[in-house]
Amino acid sequence: MHTHSIHAVMHAAHDATRPPNAELGAATSRTSRPAEAAPGPITPRRCNVYVHQPSSADKLTDSGWREDQYAVHWWVQRALQSHPWRVQSSAEADVIYFNSSLTYSNRFPRNQNPLGSAATELTHQVDLMYPTANDSTLRRCGAVWFATSFNQRSGKHTKIRPSPCLRFVREVMWGIGEFGLPLVAPFVVASPSWLTTSDTSAARQKLVPWAERKLLFFAGHMPQLHINNVRWNLWRDLQGDPRATLISPDVINLARYARVCDNFLRGRGFIGNTTFSLRGISAGLLPPLRDVYDFMMADCVALCKAHGETVEGCGDSKLSPEQACANDRNMIQRIIRENSTQAVFSKCRILAAHEVPAVVRKARGQLDPVRLSHELYLEEMMRHKFCVVAAGDDMSTRKIGETMAVASRGGCLPLIVGNHNNSGQPIPHFAYLPHTESIDYCRVGFIVPLMIRKRVPAFKQMLAALEGVTTNEWRERHRAAKQLRSWFVYREGSTKGDASSASDHIISRMCQMAAQLRRTLPTAVLSRGYDNKTTARQATPQMCPPHSEALAEWQRSSAKHMRLCDAWFRGRAAPE
Repeated sequence: MHTHSIHAVMHAAHDATRPPNAELGAATSRTSRPAEAAPGPITPRRCNVYVHQPSSADKLTDSGWREDQYAVHWWVQRALQSHPWRVQSSAEADVIYFNSSLTYSNRFPRNQNPLGSAATELTHQVDLMYPTANDSTLRRCGAVWFATSFNQRSGKHTKIRPSPCLRFVREVMWGIGEFGLPLVAPFVVASPSWLTTSDTSAARQKLVPWAERKLLFFAGHMPQLHINNVRWNLWRDLQGDPRATLISPDVINLARYARVCDNFLRGRGFIGNTTFSLRGISAGLLPPLRDVYDFMMADCVALCKAHGETVEGCGDSKLSPEQACANDRNMIQRIIRENSTQAVFSKCRILAAHEVPAVVRKARGQLDPVRLSHELYLEEMMRHKFCVVAAGDDMSTRKIGETMAVASRGGCLPLIVGNHNNSGQPIPHFAYLPHTESIDYCRVGFIVPLMIRKRVPAFKQMLAALEGVTTNEWRERHRAAKQLRSWFVYREGSTKGDASSASDHIISRMCQMAAQLRRTLPTAVLSRGYDNKTTARQATPQMCPPHSEALAEWQRSSAKHMRLCDAWFRGRAAPE
């Protein structure tokens, strides 16, 4: 490995892990088509799917939320309404789909929430079929149950008794320790029409020639640092770089806290550029609570007046800026609720460690909030070469599907930032990227690793390597993305058996998972979480950075870096 570039090693790892004869986007069943073939009719009866109608189904259809990113259930049940694989008896079924969304628990009044009864009914039905499901004597499943529960924090799948013969269709967040991994599906991308329909003329009008595009587009929600610091670390590295477009409506929240820390603590022995000391807090040396409140209110009111509805909470025309800021639950209300100056300054340590105060002082107005409509956001993606796909509050993000769909229309290519656990070990991509058993994301974009402290290594060299991507290489990757558009775009019209929607691929994956579980229950399936020691192959390798001699030299320069890269290549196996 010392004598090869990252690029060469990446291809060697890729070739070793791809399924034999696998092509980009090809299904993994006996009825797979070559990747070059256009989507055609679904093969009848590849498996039998029975739709179980629970008593709560009429209230839990997601029909009013069909374009919401979490509304996967609506699209799956819609595709199953007249699907050629559907059967009328559970006795004939390989797959039983529980036709009730378990996603939006915060959509109903607490005393009228039907999700609890739906979860209870699902548990009861699975228990009836598999009364000894958690018994070690169970070696295979008959029919395999599937239910949809996106939006994990509000979803109800965690309230359902686990069974190896029950799987969820959903995204995966930080908690991967559930009983048996779910079917990881893409978030809903169902609009606008230029992205989802077969008409390409509108998309072509939005394209900018590759050589004229800006290099990098990085937009979206900025998590609080104690939740996840990956996006801030990227933002910090890109701040001020003219090659990058940075847009976030809520990075200003970090800046507001940083200004409080700077105003009251900097120069008083508490805070430096990257350090924070607790000396003096216990001695009562913090400023009076009222002074902090007045400072934060004045800062908030100024932002509301300058940026209006772009600032979270300031968009209500019935409220004055002062009233809107008084209702700020994240900052102002926290002071009132906890009645403690220390509660405010408890964040200064993590802000200083991430250089937020220093970045805020240097950036000045560059951290002002910007909020794009979904349409404008997608159009910006069409004007850039690469779009950053990084974990937000959780590992899974809608940006995966959005970027793959936009790439299929000739827009930006995905620059996917990997994930690692608290021990620095890479989290396998199958845990949060949809359909990695069939899709090689490296044919479309690039995957770069996270190293110590959740930062992308050799970032400047990485950007230089991206600049070296030619128009011809972009065309090749664009052609690969076109093959995959139906995997990430949700659309109607697939009920005649045409594999033209992400929901069709989800149904196909249900059948594949059911076939595996009906044969046997591997050890990895019976345990919680994922197992890196399993040997199931994935189409997507763990790492595929852009090629450059500078990156290769960086890799060769340090044995420590070599070991870290080795760890990323080793973390590519997945349980089946």
